[in-house]
Amino acid sequence: MGIELNKVLVVHCHTSGINGKSTYSENDFSIAEGYQPVSIALIVADVETYEVIDEMYVEIKWNGVSKWDAGAEKIHGLSKEYLEEHGEIEEDALVDVMEFIMNNMDIKKPLYCMGNNITTLHLPFLRDLFKRYELSGIRFGIRNFDTFSLSMGTINKFDQDSVLSKLGIKKGKKSNELARNALTTYKRINKAWNLMLKKNSNG
Repeated sequence: MGIELNKVLVVHCHTSGINGKSTYSENDFSIAEGYQPVSIALIVADVETYEVIDEMYVEIKWNGVSKWDAGAEKIHGLSKEYLEEHGEIEEDALVDVMEFIMNNMDIKKPLYCMGNNITTLHLPFLRDLFKRYELSGIRFGIRNFDTFSLSMGTINKFDQDSVLSKLGIKKGKKSNELARNALTTYKRINKAWNLMLKKNSNG
């Protein structure tokens, strides 16, 4: 029996760092252990057209417990001081995330997600956040739309910057911009692939 999908949830998290002892495997979510998301971007998109249905972005204050990696801050540029002034406390951010998901997705079914290295990077942080606040009502599908794998299998590019450059997509920095980058990457590669198949079928 096939999976019936009409929406996909695009996820991108910036974090206070990553657990370097993680195996980064699909079955090991310890990459988030000891750290927290400092921003979360979510986009709900139509699976057929990849058009945006709804989106949200939240920045999150340091929770006072999570480890803080200066290297991670250098990448995303969100300092503790900035987040203290502009971010939400973690509990409020989680409420925003939950309300967004519940308003846009059918949570009776597993959620299928999209992103760059979605299974081994972004979803573990979202799952860890849910786990820390003992939320168990959201289930994630075992299959996801990973733009990294898609890019390797089509244009043979390893890093995200090369993929975006090849596709003519301007690179973002904030989580919401990077979530959009992932969606646009998938949309453009999918369109090119379909055009090629159509051309070949017409012979």
